[in-house]
Amino acid sequence: MNHKLKLDGNIDNHMQHHRIRIPIKPIYRDDILANNVEKFIYSLPGIVHAKANPITAKILVIYDAQKLSTYIIKTKVNIFIKSYTEKKTTGNRAMDMQTFKTEFAALPLPSVEISKNDISTPYHALDTLQIEKQFATNSAFGLSWPAAAQKLTYAGLNVISENTRQSILSIFVNSFKEFTVKMLLGLSSISMLLGQIPEAVAILGIVLIQTTLSSIQQYKSQHSLYGLKKLMVDKATVIRGKSTHQIESKYLVPGDIALLEAGDKVPADVRIIDCTNLKVNESSFTGETFADKKHHQKCPIQTELANRHNMLYMGSTILEGRAKTIVVQTGTQTEMGTIAGMLQNITLTPTPLENKVAMLTKKMAKICLALCIPFSIGGVFLGKNFIHILTTAVGFSLGALPESLPAVMNTSIAMGVHRASKQNIIVRNTQALEALGCASVICCDKTGTLTSNEMTVKYAYVNGQYYHLTGTGYAPTGNVYCMNAAHHNVSDINKLLEIGAICNNACFAQDNGNWTVQGDPTEGALLTAAYKAGVDVANLQKNTNRLKEIPFNSDNRYMTVVTKNSHGYSAYCKGSLDTIIDKCTTIYTDGDEYFFTQIDRQRIRSEGEQLAAKGLRVLALAYKHPTHPENIDNNYVFLGLVAMKDPPRLEVKRSIAKCNKAGIKIIMITGDHPQTASAIAKNVGILTDGQLLCGNELHAMTDAALDARIDDIAVFARTSPKQKHRIVSALKKAGHVVVMTGDGVNDAIAMKEADVGIAMGNIGSDIAKDVADITLVDDNFKNIVRAIEEGRAISANIKNTMRYLLSGNLAEMLLLGFSALLTKRLPLLAIHILWVNAICETVMGVPIAIHPPAKNVLESLPVCKDTPLLDKSLKADIFKKGLSISAATFGVYYTALRLHMGIPKARTMTFAALVATQLVNAHNCYTKKKKKFSKYMHLAASISFGMLVLILYNPLLNVLFKTMPLRVFDWALLSYAAALVRGNTF
Repeated sequence: MNHKLKLDGNIDNHMQHHRIRIPIKPIYRDDILANNVEKFIYSLPGIVHAKANPITAKILVIYDAQKLSTYIIKTKVNIFIKSYTEKKTTGNRAMDMQTFKTEFAALPLPSVEISKNDISTPYHALDTLQIEKQFATNSAFGLSWPAAAQKLTYAGLNVISENTRQSILSIFVNSFKEFTVKMLLGLSSISMLLGQIPEAVAILGIVLIQTTLSSIQQYKSQHSLYGLKKLMVDKATVIRGKSTHQIESKYLVPGDIALLEAGDKVPADVRIIDCTNLKVNESSFTGETFADKKHHQKCPIQTELANRHNMLYMGSTILEGRAKTIVVQTGTQTEMGTIAGMLQNITLTPTPLENKVAMLTKKMAKICLALCIPFSIGGVFLGKNFIHILTTAVGFSLGALPESLPAVMNTSIAMGVHRASKQNIIVRNTQALEALGCASVICCDKTGTLTSNEMTVKYAYVNGQYYHLTGTGYAPTGNVYCMNAAHHNVSDINKLLEIGAICNNACFAQDNGNWTVQGDPTEGALLTAAYKAGVDVANLQKNTNRLKEIPFNSDNRYMTVVTKNSHGYSAYCKGSLDTIIDKCTTIYTDGDEYFFTQIDRQRIRSEGEQLAAKGLRVLALAYKHPTHPENIDNNYVFLGLVAMKDPPRLEVKRSIAKCNKAGIKIIMITGDHPQTASAIAKNVGILTDGQLLCGNELHAMTDAALDARIDDIAVFARTSPKQKHRIVSALKKAGHVVVMTGDGVNDAIAMKEADVGIAMGNIGSDIAKDVADITLVDDNFKNIVRAIEEGRAISANIKNTMRYLLSGNLAEMLLLGFSALLTKRLPLLAIHILWVNAICETVMGVPIAIHPPAKNVLESLPVCKDTPLLDKSLKADIFKKGLSISAATFGVYYTALRLHMGIPKARTMTFAALVATQLVNAHNCYTKKKKKFSKYMHLAASISFGMLVLILYNPLLNVLFKTMPLRVFDWALLSYAAALVRGNTF
């Protein structure tokens, strides 16, 4: 059976087969023990596959989740290992396996009785008694110290391990295994044997520079877990042996009773046993903006990860309240550990450009070798000596290989990176910028990427009238106006927003001119709305004598504040619409209070549903004036509604339209509610004719079904980190070059899997920035479009650079071939060819490579990643230019010979002619319009020509390059050859 299990933790949707890797140190380099462990695991009921690797000291197990659990497998395997090694030390190493299994069956296992229901049911769907029974613990007394120690032996430390990274030295050594590098080293060795020391040293220098730069880039791209490790906790408070202790979190084990309070980070994956007013920030993990309210009641089995309100996950932060929890997963088995494992198992693939250049260079090298062989054989039959044949082969090979291509390409990318940095785009992996030019899909997280990650009140409803609030974010700037101007009543809207400000615990802060909220984002939005309406919030809160507060929690779904002034007591309440309506008996209308009829209730509910359909979060507000501060449960006066949202960034809609015009599809992948995701996606132009898919639906789909629908889906809602990774993988399988943007740990796996990962630099987590190829400093989505423009400009520049360099290389090969056949002498020395390729072509190629993006660069479709660098039209152009240059240059060489100038002078003339014609060729390849040349092109031409003059007229360089000064007639002949090349531009 072919189980589609690519990474740890993936599940086949039909068979419920789970996959785990168990680290077992004793099997390291012990083939016998590894084989016995395999046999033992296969003997357990429900095992589908087991494979022990004595090199990595890990055991891969695929099992039926209806019959076994991870806990049982780990327990039995570790006890088996312990018992087996004890037997081995007593001299019974060769004991029959069947006998050992029989003895093992009699060994006492931990007192854990797990029913079939407990094994197959996830922790959020079990009640606390079932979980206590499963982990052999007690919520009041906790684990005993001996029991915790025993569990630690098979559960392992509560840490996230990291694979050993390659050293920069090993990367550098491995880079010499590439075909073209080997070929250049071979040419350097031959040149050394032939006594061509300058040529040999020059070739070796080129190789060292290229491999060093490549090694440094690969080494920088290895980091993946640094940000995740920063989320781990050093200390944890637990109940052990009937008393409370603070221990190092790495010693936590499943079954520990962990105590958490405001300000704590969650040290492992835990199930809530009991909690009070618990609010948790899981935004970096789930992608949600809001502070999650938690409770201890069990959830339905199909509940998505983001909605499991009785679970807390490693790395989350407790904002308010306190909780007693039971540890259910530690270390690599936690959700955070799973992310870490997936990050380490993702293989980084080369960018489209890297693949194309590697294939092209390898192909050219093979063609070069294929042509060298017949030339060498021909030389033997013509009676040439071996040294002459080798010299010809070296020259021919150097002429075929574009040595300057890597340098010019890196310069092109480096200039694109420099231009991007001026737009607040920080490029960590330089090759990724070019890959953006081929991007066909951008997968966006919603919160903080498409939206501003700042709650904003957009509408208020009071006394039958809607009020619209302008402005975005927490800055208290904007206006409030009634959508029916004839009914505008300042006292109504102010009364509503004053209650929102009083029933509130948030406050504002300014950081470098930016307004931020300290506290619940929803309450921050209410404060901002009050400021916009002209309410003196500071004075209001200062003069409010608060007597009592009932904080919001997931059970009561409302918050109440009781105050007292000279007129008596007041109670203000805000919360969910259904909850507040049920607490009200009267309604505020036209400055008075009337009986709250069923018609009124239906009307208010209808208004709330309409607001929610727009993707807005709706809160209801009410008040009462009780005679006693304890009489605050019911009989409130319904006042109105406020509707808020995390608004799209101002520039997003226009940027998405640009992407659509450029043939780039935008897909939203979010952990948010489908209704909210749909509203935002429609607003910004993502969800037009595409489909929306929820996490539950995605979980039920096979990989084949997802592959069939992937191009039709525009929005994925309520997704988990694993599902985001699965979506990106499906898009890549469909042939797309995928860009993934995000800001949280929940996005990290998908960002690393994508061809290009883009992190938000302002609100992004450390792990998101660590795995990303590109970081947007100001979180501005339109900068993604600018980065794509730079990527496409790089692709276009590289194509023009290829036209220039390869036509020159072809010209050199044809020149050498013509000369070998017609004159039986080489027109150029190896050092001449090397100087033209490595120096002259590099200097002249740079202006072509750094051309800025054209204005219409996004008006064409992206280049398919499988499209070769050399298409038919480019090949034809290269051939025409190469033929033109070689003919003109050979004409100079042949003329010099016919005029009896001598071989040294003829070679000098040929060398100068090749440089001159390449200067003309660079201008021809610079732009299709062939009209405007930048100052860089003129500067490069001046530098190249100046260096040529030095080589021709400096005595020391004459000796090194074996050249001689030219006269006026010689320059006239060179000018004529250059003019021919210029006139034969195709």
